[in-house]
Amino acid sequence: GGGIVALSLGVRFERRRELLIVYDELATNVAKYAVQARELLVRARRGASGDVTLVVEDDGAAFDPLARDAATTDRPLEEREPGGLGVLLVRELASKVSYRRDDGRNQVEVELGT
Repeated sequence: GGGIVALSLGVRFERRRELLIVYDELATNVAKYAVQARELLVRARRGASGDVTLVVEDDGAAFDPLARDAATTDRPLEEREPGGLGVLLVRELASKVSYRRDDGRNQVEVELGT
């Protein structure tokens, strides 16, 4: 699982927790919205400065989870549109997040700083 990957990368506990939250949110997005996806790939790498980059990739129809407007949390729950809180959380935890469509695959890349 993601915890084993984080341990093998030598990631400190707080960063492992954030890495697992980001993984969970992005994998859930694929499970819920990636139409016709049959494959989910996750890669993690640690940079020289100690930052960690997580790439979540799927083979479903084109879907950019970052294109949606950020979820609003300043209004009462009954006035808000459902969804978007997972991506908001990922954006808050990440120092950098991006989406690209490459060779028929969705790729979300998230960098967690040191």
